[in-house]
Amino acid sequence: MKYVPFLLFGLSLFLTQCDTGLQEAFIREASQKPVGVTRTDKGGGLIKSTNGTPIEEDKTDWRSAPFYTGYVRFNPAFPNPISSGFVTIPVIVTATDQLPNGLTLRGYNDQGRFILLDEIGQTGLPGAYTFNFDISLLSASGSVSTIKGIHRLFIFDRLSGEMVSYGDLLVE
Repeated sequence: MKYVPFLLFGLSLFLTQCDTGLQEAFIREASQKPVGVTRTDKGGGLIKSTNGTPIEEDKTDWRSAPFYTGYVRFNPAFPNPISSGFVTIPVIVTATDQLPNGLTLRGYNDQGRFILLDEIGQTGLPGAYTFNFDISLLSASGSVSTIKGIHRLFIFDRLSGEMVSYGDLLVE
């Protein structure tokens, strides 16, 4: 009986390390080169073929990181692909005070700089939030012609800096 507290402590430490390992694997996946996108229309719906199946759906995009699963979810960026204008990324916070200090959206511009695209200041209460940004921000010169291709976007917890999600955007 006197060993029970030590066993519980050891078990909790082991489980924490499992979660950390899953989070690290998620971050490694996010650092891979993007290979696909989830194609969406201007309203956020999946673009589908005539038989009703999505034309292209990247299942690795817009997942919640292991540390945040159950607390927040993301709908795919829309419209995707895009040639000019604003992109929207819907965010649904499902738990109180799990992300009280907000979220940031970042990506690499055409000169390889990791830049802030948008932020949501307060996300401490359950509800719907959105990121919106002009894709010209991905160009150091502001010219969309220099940013054609797939761009990986990253969402972070503003307080901890921990990665919360990532997904890809195709600029045509």
